[in-house]
Amino acid sequence: GQLNAIKMVGAGGLDVNVQNLEKDIGKLDIDVGTTRFKALQSIINSIYWRFLPQTRDIKYIASHYGEACGAFFRFHSTLLLISVITLVSYSPLLVMQLVDYWSQLGQNWCGSSTYLNLPCEFLFGGFRAVDSTMAENWTTVLDVAVVNSEQVLRSSVEATTFNSLQQDCPVLRHVRDCRVHSVYAGFNTSASSYDHFTSAWSSKPHSINEDYVIFANYPDLLNSKHAWQCSTTAVENVGYPSNCGVVYGTFGDPVAHQEWFVIPGNGSTINGISFGASLQVFSG
Repeated sequence: GQLNAIKMVGAGGLDVNVQNLEKDIGKLDIDVGTTRFKALQSIINSIYWRFLPQTRDIKYIASHYGEACGAFFRFHSTLLLISVITLVSYSPLLVMQLVDYWSQLGQNWCGSSTYLNLPCEFLFGGFRAVDSTMAENWTTVLDVAVVNSEQVLRSSVEATTFNSLQQDCPVLRHVRDCRVHSVYAGFNTSASSYDHFTSAWSSKPHSINEDYVIFANYPDLLNSKHAWQCSTTAVENVGYPSNCGVVYGTFGDPVAHQEWFVIPGNGSTINGISFGASLQVFSG
């Protein structure tokens, strides 16, 4: 205790300074709290070393090759311990997922087919039940097929029907060889939409990204992501999308790759297709 907590009075008498003695008791409480914290810290440290993988090997490495080398292996053993704890924590969710999707297990595989395949139900993206099927419904209005190396118009609608569909819902996509080439969405329709999409796109009386937009696919259209541009050089006697394409970089004309749609016949053919091409109107 502090010396001023006790005062000598007379011969052999004692006078206690109560105020200072109370301060000493407070200091003792702090020392007790510190001791308890150190005891808890010691317990946690003991548990850590008990469950840490390869503890004996790490201590051997540290004693023979230095603490720095031992700390390196202790760090990786700690990561392994955290991974095991995480796996144990998520194991109930994995088990329930396996039970719910046991009948579908193995139908969908995710990963590289060469090195590693895992059932998609085990990935976090599969931990969500699908209540309904999201689908894009498109109606084919013009369909060109390649038959015996010749391009033929397999199915089509009348020009008036095409124009009417465009006015009702001016969203259309271009499909080449079973792959979506681009998606068009217009804000100003024309009574000559059929002619513009099949043979006279350069005469379309509207401006891109003002009256209409073109994107590579439907999700990009919904997110307004990577809008196409049209080059300054007009291409005559071809349909959609003519000289419009993706712009690479800040400068330069867009790359259209001459992948426009035309009605086969009279010397006109669609460039670069092996199976066919079509124009499809969005129908919900």
